[in-house]
Amino acid sequence: MKTSGTKIKKLDITKIIPAEWNYKKPFDEEDYKERFKASILRDKSAGVIAVRQVEEGIWEAIDGNHRLKAVEELGWTHVDVEDFGKISKYEAILIARRRNYNWFPDDNIQLAALMKEVAPNISIEEMAGFMPDTPDDLENMVKLADFDWEQYGASAGDGSEGHDEEELRTLRVVLPHNVYKMWLEWKEKLSLHYDEEISDARAVEIAVVEANNLPIESIM
Repeated sequence: MKTSGTKIKKLDITKIIPAEWNYKKPFDEEDYKERFKASILRDKSAGVIAVRQVEEGIWEAIDGNHRLKAVEELGWTHVDVEDFGKISKYEAILIARRRNYNWFPDDNIQLAALMKEVAPNISIEEMAGFMPDTPDDLENMVKLADFDWEQYGASAGDGSEGHDEEELRTLRVVLPHNVYKMWLEWKEKLSLHYDEEISDARAVEIAVVEANNLPIESIM
């Protein structure tokens, strides 16, 4: 199969070398590595690794260094690649950055709704064995889909204001799962400190006050 300017083909993985200039963190976190390999085994695919030819019979992985290491550990002998040919290192770096960059943010509500469709067919514990999300993340997605946003008179994340009292303002925020987890930890710390249950409104108030007291350089 051929695309504009590149060729898709199978290569012997012994002929592919990792990029020494790869800027991604090392593939050494055991739990993540095992889930990553389980994902590849489940799909029976490592996707298509982008490569460039660096010398006769030798290619360098432009995008997919971690996948290359994973399939090596899994004992694979060949892998599908997209061959960019004899391009320069600077061109390879630019391709790698574009391939690895998350161009579009998740719609958390839409993602939650999709994961709710998945949940009846497979347990969260099983999913967590081959997905990048933790069990807590997956469970929070399903809970988010079950949340009744209509009780607040607005859909999730629309930023609209409610009918506030004179001295109060309504703020609706949809958070990524990791930030929401930190938010819950923040509320728990406050509750322990003040020895009482802290409401969302009070927690926001304290967070804003604390943030305003920090030098702007420490936030940026």
